[in-house]
Amino acid sequence: MSGEPHGPRRAPEVVGNDLGDELVLRDGPDGRIHVLNAAAREVYLLCDGTRGADEIARDLAAAFGITLEQARDDARGAIAEMTRLGILLEG
Repeated sequence: MSGEPHGPRRAPEVVGNDLGDELVLRDGPDGRIHVLNAAAREVYLLCDGTRGADEIARDLAAAFGITLEQARDDARGAIAEMTRLGILLEG
């Protein structure tokens, strides 16, 4: 293994304040504020470059007691939106 990230990862210039059920993020370059709900918070925190979307979905399903199919839809949607916003980077 090359040590290169193989999954989505958090953008390094984004800083956050974890409120437990929510996560408030500030985008460094633009100063935009993003408030993530509990599910999006979990997805964001799991995006460390070591897991792909399917692995994140499995963890999300376990954490929230939802089906794997629902977790996949939720994880992929959240990852796509957070990548579009620039708070996640593609793996």
